Amino acid sequence: MSLSARRSVECSETSGDLEDSPRPGVLRPSVHPMNERSWQLERPLDLLQTLRFALPKTPALLRTAGNEATYSLWSEQGAATVKLVLTADSLRAQAVGPGAEGALSAVPHTVGLEDDASQFATTPGLLRDLHRRQRGFRLGHSKRVFDTILPTVIGQRVTTDEAKRSYRRLVDMVGESAPGEDPLLLPPRPEAVAKLSYAD
Repeated sequence: MSLSARRSVECSETSGDLEDSPRPGVLRPSVHPMNERSWQLERPLDLLQTLRFALPKTPALLRTAGNEATYSLWSEQGAATVKLVLTADSLRAQAVGPGAEGALSAVPHTVGLEDDASQFATTPGLLRDLHRRQRGFRLGHSKRVFDTILPTVIGQRVTTDEAKRSYRRLVDMVGESAPGEDPLLLPPRPEAVAKLSYAD
């Protein structure tokens, strides 16, 4: 499948320690290498609308502001925090944590950069009209099955508002702190959820 966005920059930078000489009795935070990539956009991208459907909806895992979004995830290599910045013609991603490289590799399918608009059906009707009006909306996907299934299953058992509250409580209960300076939590791991009782 051809990418609708061409990756233009790929680089890695290693950040220095936050403090050269930490104060006595104060632990220096662990610092992971900061990785960065950017993609040139060939068509519009509605970043925030796309992420609403591609990632779990809770402020503990995803935070947005203007044309920026920060989210946490588990990649195959470990935990990571990703920050996306959208400009007029490019998308820049920075990631920190043991799973940073895997997290950056997942950005194109997370925000739908692999969507091929030329293959979209042009038959007149509501679907085509919606596609024309929402040109920047992409069908992203995380490829992280458990992260998607967990809030979905909760949503099948109770009302929508109750499901959101329950999922947020679950994240607060078993979610681990995400790498980096942003106060995010990581999505619950399957083994952490498995240890909970029905009463929890």
